Amino acid sequence: VNEGCSVKDICLRVDEIYTDGCYKYKCSKGGNAFSATYSLDLIEWGCSNGGKCYRENETLVVQCRTMTCQRLNGIIGFRNTQQGCLFGNRCVQLGDTIEDSCRTFMCSKTTLNGIPIYSTDPIETKCQDSNLDCHPPGSYFDYYMNGAVRKDCTCHVEGFNVQYFC
Repeated sequence: VNEGCSVKDICLRVDEIYTDGCYKYKCSKGGNAFSATYSLDLIEWGCSNGGKCYRENETLVVQCRTMTCQRLNGIIGFRNTQQGCLFGNRCVQLGDTIEDSCRTFMCSKTTLNGIPIYSTDPIETKCQDSNLDCHPPGSYFDYYMNGAVRKDCTCHVEGFNVQYFC
């Protein structure tokens, strides 16, 4: 008579390890002098992505998202621990803003049919002077127009379009 555990038509000896994907089980013997019990105990688990196993609390970075392998309420899987938007060649964290050429963009997340979509949306536009400094609409500054730097120029912002007047 063999002692051990049975899993997927395989007999395991006591203390033998069985691996199924990212899960490792160990055959354990319990009970007392009168009766023995055998159990297959989960000893190691992880999350699979692209054929690779990630252990508990190990992270995976995809573009600007950081996901951590976690077990929550008995469910094992990747959870977003940091989310962000790709802006040029850098990451902007969800809810943060970045300024580029006198336009301020905010990283936001929407969901379409259960799929998260991350985007950097313009939230403010300012005027840019001849020195590439930013100014609020209606203020006066030097501006390069028609081959020359002109004094006392201003701008009008409509939506995210800027019109300059000198």
